[in-house]
Amino acid sequence: MSLLDRFVSRVAAKSGVFPATLCLGALLCSLAAADSLADEIPVDEPADTSHADTELAEPTPEVDKSVDTSLADTEPESAPAALNVGEVSVTATRAERDVLEVPGNVTVINREQIEQSGLREVPELLRRMTGVHVTNLTGSPDGYAMEVRGFNDGGGNGSSTLVLVDGRRMNEADSGNVDWSRIRLDNVERIEIVRGPASAAWGDNAIGGVVQIFTRRGKGDATATLKGNFGSYDNYGGSLYAGGTQGPVTASLFADGLDSDNYRDRSDFWSAQVKGDVRVELGENLSVAVSGGYLEDERDRPGALSQQQISMYGRRAANPDTVGDELKRDRYHIDGRIEWTPRKNMLFTLRPYYQERNDDGQITSVVTWPPPEHPVAFLNDTKIETFGVNPQGQIDHKWSWGTNRLIFGTDILRDDIRRDDTSVNTDTGMQEYLPSNKKSKRRIYAGYVQDELQVGKQVTLSAGLRYDSTEVSGKDLINGDRFETADGDDDFWSPKAGIVWRFRSDASAYFSYARGFRMPNVDEAFGFFGFNEGLDPEKSDSYEIGAKLRREQIHFDLTLYRLDVKDQILFNHEIDAAFGLFANPRSVNIDKVRHQGVEVSTRIFPWKWLEIYGSYTYEDNEIQRDHFSIELGEVRPSLDGKRLPITPEHRGNFGVNLTLPYWIELGFNGNITGSRYMANDLLNEFSKLSSFAVFDTRAAFRPKIGKHVRLDVIFRVNNLLDNKYEEFGGERTFVRNEFGFYPSPTRNYMGTIAVTVTR
Repeated sequence: MSLLDRFVSRVAAKSGVFPATLCLGALLCSLAAADSLADEIPVDEPADTSHADTELAEPTPEVDKSVDTSLADTEPESAPAALNVGEVSVTATRAERDVLEVPGNVTVINREQIEQSGLREVPELLRRMTGVHVTNLTGSPDGYAMEVRGFNDGGGNGSSTLVLVDGRRMNEADSGNVDWSRIRLDNVERIEIVRGPASAAWGDNAIGGVVQIFTRRGKGDATATLKGNFGSYDNYGGSLYAGGTQGPVTASLFADGLDSDNYRDRSDFWSAQVKGDVRVELGENLSVAVSGGYLEDERDRPGALSQQQISMYGRRAANPDTVGDELKRDRYHIDGRIEWTPRKNMLFTLRPYYQERNDDGQITSVVTWPPPEHPVAFLNDTKIETFGVNPQGQIDHKWSWGTNRLIFGTDILRDDIRRDDTSVNTDTGMQEYLPSNKKSKRRIYAGYVQDELQVGKQVTLSAGLRYDSTEVSGKDLINGDRFETADGDDDFWSPKAGIVWRFRSDASAYFSYARGFRMPNVDEAFGFFGFNEGLDPEKSDSYEIGAKLRREQIHFDLTLYRLDVKDQILFNHEIDAAFGLFANPRSVNIDKVRHQGVEVSTRIFPWKWLEIYGSYTYEDNEIQRDHFSIELGEVRPSLDGKRLPITPEHRGNFGVNLTLPYWIELGFNGNITGSRYMANDLLNEFSKLSSFAVFDTRAAFRPKIGKHVRLDVIFRVNNLLDNKYEEFGGERTFVRNEFGFYPSPTRNYMGTIAVTVTR
């Protein structure tokens, strides 16, 4: 049965899966209309935008161009030495703002850069960005983990980087992690990366930073792209995108399918999805939009290999003990958007959304020593329902000496989780441990306010405060045990403050302070063997200083930061020797961990046909105080002074893109990663994973056929030098002094053929 036939038959069997969950509401506020600005800073003159994106993916409509200096349309002053490159961030402040006026390290990736990369997976593009650390356990789209500011410790903890798609949370309610296989670059218009705590704007999970992805919404001329992909390991797939504007209606449709065996044995991945979006302008001041999508996938899991197994079976082998490891998942979502501009300087938005996820999976694990002939298979059945609504207001105002922007709103989030777990001895077929049947919920009620005051043309002051009231609770439906975290420790105040000095029209310097937090996710709170009631939320204080340059021929960013985290949540498998030789692994709080580092990146355009880029990240993640180590009788040894595993101290990226005559493009990219301690090695007592360098090349042929048709032919060679390396490896969770590794793909190939038709 073909990929399309499989998808159509399964969707037909699930008719009626889109419930009516749109929530309508009204926000009322009044303020005198702002006077138009008399003068504008020179950076806002029209400019060459060939190296950056100036058209937003409809994050918000224009409120008042005469007030927002980042969107000014008045006549410029005398021509400056630099040209505005049009980089605008929405994620950093929850409203449109020039990147040079944001007190933080922000990267904006536009659609042109996405197409130029020739990549298919979002994490592969993020891997090239400074401060972003990406690993992949399986070589499959579902094996990715991504973190910023040193939180990728490999312990299976929930993500400390919040990921949003069009404002909707992608962090899973149970694990806190992100399933990157559900997001395709073919449907991405724009990506924004905000490094450092952003809890004052976004709340939970944003302690390390925020990555927001804006999908393609069809704005503009009618366009359709049909794309096919093929490559190594029987990788086949394709996508269809169509969208455009007709009168007051803007609509888009995206469909995607992928079927791949991938590098490792038993790492097969199959997925199919369809998404649609419709926006209607109801007059000049009001618009209403609705979008929805359905996705289904099947994924096999090859497991980790010991060095002995790699020698015996080869790097591409699956762990012989993981036969049957798989996950079947389907999910759907529906979003609403209402945008109202009652006056020229006001904007009110309402964004309700609903999403559901259903899992049926199996994971095998060795839990005794010596290992049995057949391990234990853990079976799980999970259903998660999430509802959220995000009303927000924005008001711009002008005084004779400056401009002011006020942003305020609320976030309401509700997650309901039902999970059934059982275990089977794969040798005898008998139940190994008592089954678990748990029902849990998470509730977040938050309000926030931010104010940005631009004094003259050079100084921008910003401050914000957010309050989150949270609750995580659960019940074991078999024995009746209950768990609840609703107490004073679950109310969070997250302030932030920053100052930006725009000392040139093309350059700025900034300083910022922010507090962040992350709640224990459901998996951490409920632990491996029952409820984990002693777990506290983690909180942080962050100080950051940096400088930015945006000229026509060079972009440059330099950031120095220090992030002190109290009660950082780490998975520790060496505590509470409750089973004789074996520990009771669970997530614990570490009293104080310091994350500090340097982030440097640059893009140079010496000629229109040449781009050279590079970045360097230094991250020092040290456990400074581990209060458990001073308690008498504590089994766990001290972690004071130890480095967190998996995230390396040094890593970098460099590359070049050439645009040649006859519609030819060439590209080269290199990623270099330093050595790092293995996962679970919190004591830093074992050898490190080796450093590695991976180089990729790309060639593209993009001729225009007539006025309305473009052909894209792209060929990529990944891991050009056929290096053999492991991005991830660690000590096994249940067995001491046993190590597992996840071999990464060697040299492989990927081709793409696409046809784009524009009316």
